[in-house]
Amino acid sequence: STGGFTAGLSYDLPSMAKSMGNNGGKVSLDLDYDSHSGNSNKITTFAAQLAMRTSTGAPAGKGGQAPYFGFSVGYFQNHYDILGVTGTKGVLGGSVLVGMNLSQQLGVEVAYRASGSVDGVKFDTINAAVTVKF
Repeated sequence: STGGFTAGLSYDLPSMAKSMGNNGGKVSLDLDYDSHSGNSNKITTFAAQLAMRTSTGAPAGKGGQAPYFGFSVGYFQNHYDILGVTGTKGVLGGSVLVGMNLSQQLGVEVAYRASGSVDGVKFDTINAAVTVKF
């Protein structure tokens, strides 16, 4: 299937961003789950990544839009079940991403995730997500 879903959690690590001298950037621990299925076949990925997001400029006033870009590196656990044949492999991978904070609680993000392949099954994805902060 060319479509699927992604769900994730992200926890900002402000002390790490400060120790790296990152002005205006955020470092976070991101945990994500991707699933794609069709015709009784399924591929899934669980990812644990360390991500850095850097604003491209100051937001226009309180609650204004703030575009950003970033990258991440981490561990990906890829699994497939195709025609009853299964395979699982853990690999190192990463993402490049762009996004925009639409308000203090709501944003959008698009990422290209490179997480390799298992037995010739590719797990790289392009993800589009709505982000909600609490």
